[in-house]
Amino acid sequence: MGPADLIVELPSGALDAVFLEGYEGARRIMGVSIADIYDEYVAHRYDEDPFGIIRTSGRIALEQAARHVSEDPEVLDLGMGTGETLRQVRHRLQAAKLRGVDISPRMVELARLKLPEARLVCGDAVTAARRTEPRSIDLAMTHFLLNYVELDALTKGIARALKPDGLWSIVTTTAESFRHMQRLALRIVDEATLRAQMSVPRSPLHLAAELRAQRFELMEVTELEQPIELPDTEALLGFALGAGWFACDLLASLARSGLDPFAEWLEDIFPLRDVARVCICVARKI
Repeated sequence: MGPADLIVELPSGALDAVFLEGYEGARRIMGVSIADIYDEYVAHRYDEDPFGIIRTSGRIALEQAARHVSEDPEVLDLGMGTGETLRQVRHRLQAAKLRGVDISPRMVELARLKLPEARLVCGDAVTAARRTEPRSIDLAMTHFLLNYVELDALTKGIARALKPDGLWSIVTTTAESFRHMQRLALRIVDEATLRAQMSVPRSPLHLAAELRAQRFELMEVTELEQPIELPDTEALLGFALGAGWFACDLLASLARSGLDPFAEWLEDIFPLRDVARVCICVARKI
């Protein structure tokens, strides 16, 4: 297998996703295709990045990686979104060779507009990691991918794809994030249902322990706390669904049908204040 065999390429601008066999949990949340949700509700608003959480954490992650990676790395972004992080990599490391994967066809289209020279494909991040040529990648990035994919599902493929001493940049919220909204969600769903939708690490300490168990040496860790305030239901849906923070079938259904049945429940929660807690780290394969 050579570098061109990362995953089946789509023609530039193609709309159809290549859903490869692989980790089904990366594609479906509560029975609905996460790709469909992102195509319909998230892609066109993703770069708005309310409160700048994605932008700030991405900048910190690249500062971390740049201190440890070569000037001309092979970079693979799994769950690349609209390609904004890869665009920042290109700006900072101009000789970098860029690859990216996302499960949303619309996100891939938008990324290709920013990065026509990069190798960007549409598909399952877990399968893409497994199909990447062994020992071909200097820097793998999974930024906010753990919202949808368990760390264990990614580790083997990423470890195989990385060169000796290759780096893994991880940006993820933790179960300590958005505590207020978690409590509010329990008014609608039971705790077991809520926890089943959460694949993020319990805390930065738990993430560090998981990485060590998988033979990754933690090089740097930064914890970001970003307060948020949502004034009304429109802002809540825009942040939770439109910005992709809680993209799921339940919120998609609410967006389609409206929030009138929940008016009484919602009337006392605004302004809704919460805190995003983000763990930003870079680890080296050992």
